[in-house]
Amino acid sequence: MKTLEPRPGGASHIVMRGPNGEESDGVGVFLEAAPEQRLVFTNAFAPGWIPSAQPAVVPFMTTIVEMSDEGGKTRHVVRALHWTEEARKLHEEMGFHEGWRQTTGQLEALARTL
Repeated sequence: MKTLEPRPGGASHIVMRGPNGEESDGVGVFLEAAPEQRLVFTNAFAPGWIPSAQPAVVPFMTTIVEMSDEGGKTRHVVRALHWTEEARKLHEEMGFHEGWRQTTGQLEALARTL
């Protein structure tokens, strides 16, 4: 992770690393940030509300993360909204679901240390 400014218009710059050392930059902006409740961000814009160029290998999407208390535990639900069905399929082929599973596992492991 390089930059996270969880506020409307704040920068989101996440670097994802694969098991073989490959890297993928995820640059975007936050659309909404309600602490401990909801985060919404997109890669359709770069910081400063500059429209992003459509990347050749990573399609545009908006991500919604919702969090709620469930008996002293936190439930989080992540939804990804893609512009097209083709974009959704491309993300799935890139390992989208497995990547989110790994991220969720890492988040859980971190939360257990706090």
